[in-house]
Amino acid sequence: MRLARIVAVLALGGAGLAAAPGCRSFAKLEAHDPTVSEDEVHAAGDERADPSLTPHLRFILWNRERYPTEVVVAAIVATAARRDHSAAAAVAELARCEDEEVRWHSVLALRTLGGAKADRTRARVAAEDGSGLVRGAARSGVRRRSR
Repeated sequence: MRLARIVAVLALGGAGLAAAPGCRSFAKLEAHDPTVSEDEVHAAGDERADPSLTPHLRFILWNRERYPTEVVVAAIVATAARRDHSAAAAVAELARCEDEEVRWHSVLALRTLGGAKADRTRARVAAEDGSGLVRGAARSGVRRRSR
């Protein structure tokens, strides 16, 4: 797992994300090929990458079962780096995934994406998720309503 890289990218809001070495094409991403590389998906999150790649990242999020976990995580990170608010519903749905790593990255991405749906999802996850790691990530930055 490239956890340090992913956390750094999210913390910087995607700044400094470099295109993957040797990633000359996004053909597999654009073709929705399940063998797309994690590096190709990460590179699609680069702010310099073609904006037309964004729907292909959302496709991975909505079709999680077709892709390896590391590719789904890369799509979550790339979506957050691009600040693709239209993907918030897909990311929120992944916060219910059985895979702890996917849920953890989802709540971090929701913090970056923001919005009412993201806030509600993070509050639910903070209260209900079975993983302390995921609950802690969801709690970080959750606004509590004053009574």
